[in-house]
Amino acid sequence: MRELYRIQDLQLNLIETAMVNESCAENLMTLAHRITCEDAESLRGIISSLQPHKEYLRRVARDIVSTF
Repeated sequence: MRELYRIQDLQLNLIETAMVNESCAENLMTLAHRITCEDAESLRGIISSLQPHKEYLRRVARDIVSTF
């Protein structure tokens, strides 16, 4: 039963992180359509801050797959 809770927890983490990243991606697309040269540096900062989430999602997905 504990293993089932672990899987559910990992799935919840995956869904929550994916939803945040999807929202960020939508915001980035909106910004990209309106961007000026001076905003480009801010956009780079946002993208850089999202990079660690990519690796986190990969780890969570691997954990889910490895528990089956």
